[in-house]
Amino acid sequence: MKIQDRIQIRELTFAEAREIYVNHLRKDFPRSERKPFSRIRSAMQKGEYSCYGAWTGDELAGYAFLAYYRLGESRIGLLDYFAVLSDRRGQGLGSEILRRLSPDRLSLSCILIETEKIMAGLDDEEREIRKRRVCFYERAGACRSGVSTSLFGVDFDILIMPESGKKINRETAWQLTDFAYRRMYGSLRYNGTAQVLRLQQS
Repeated sequence: MKIQDRIQIRELTFAEAREIYVNHLRKDFPRSERKPFSRIRSAMQKGEYSCYGAWTGDELAGYAFLAYYRLGESRIGLLDYFAVLSDRRGQGLGSEILRRLSPDRLSLSCILIETEKIMAGLDDEEREIRKRRVCFYERAGACRSGVSTSLFGVDFDILIMPESGKKINRETAWQLTDFAYRRMYGSLRYNGTAQVLRLQQS
């Protein structure tokens, strides 16, 4: 049996999400990109955030944290944090996790995915890593939206994964991203430091 066939994914409890946040997410993401867990917990309590864990047997293989926003009849997802544990990478687990957390399976109109802008990498090695990350999401069904953001000093390109059979044009992608960012970062504050949010079409 392939390892992808043995993976089990389920939604996490508050306690499980905090354990992964403390033991894994804080190592996988730089401090500048981590929001306090209290904000995640508050959003979970409001039904605007879900955390998922992926296991093979009793071993954690990866996790995905998603924020949710409703715009009219559309329910939008934003992939806030996603990682496969370092010793489990290269086995196809990341693609399988994304496949099982697709917009269709989560009853979403689309999922927005932030990827660091390729050409903003400091050197060829970093740019290549960013390029591979974009290609990974594209293989999983995401496409480049033509929308870019600047958030807390980091430039991102927005990829969008629509529900099956749907296409989302740049203008709609811009509107969805703008709406999601205003909901998530409405105060334009992070750890008490005021930041300027700039959203632009690339």
